[in-house]
Amino acid sequence: MITLHDLVLCDLMEEGHEIFFHFKSFYFEGTVSGLGCIYNTRANGNTIFHDRMAFENVSEWADALIQNVAKEYVTRFSSFKRICHKQSGLSLHTLRQLYNHFTYGKLPLTNQTIITLRECLTSTLTHIKKLENVIREQRQYIEGQTSCIPTQHIIKPTCIQKIEYMHNRYLKNNFSSKSGSLEQDKAVKKFSPAILQNE
Repeated sequence: MITLHDLVLCDLMEEGHEIFFHFKSFYFEGTVSGLGCIYNTRANGNTIFHDRMAFENVSEWADALIQNVAKEYVTRFSSFKRICHKQSGLSLHTLRQLYNHFTYGKLPLTNQTIITLRECLTSTLTHIKKLENVIREQRQYIEGQTSCIPTQHIIKPTCIQKIEYMHNRYLKNNFSSKSGSLEQDKAVKKFSPAILQNE
């Protein structure tokens, strides 16, 4: 079972990052430690669970909030799908799938892996389309077809940044560091995207 600690170890999350989820009128937040535990829990901005130890399990954290604070009992609450990572805006489920794809050497082909690949591909193609529109507007300006200076600023989506980072990490761990070969090191640098600045 993949835990928050696993996500911290592979740099998909960092110490001090926060997770959150909404449940009815409640907005729950928590801070992740370097050991993958959840502390500093807040409900609608107010700190709670002062006398409780940190939570290591995401499901236990969510259940405690729903039952003890919201006073509800939910039997089918999918924690990893409902809880999001604040710094990236991605659900823990998506981060877990990225961990699966880029950490394991051979990932079994399942319906869930296909869904995740479709989601990643859709995000990538959408970003490419936006970039193509910017290029077209710039070309029209350069060729004198319009007097309007293109000012649209495209920001790389967080999900693509995560994929790029994990892809580079995968290549580095599976080719560069293991082989020690100069030729493979050059191949990694040639065919992999640059490491994100916020690595």
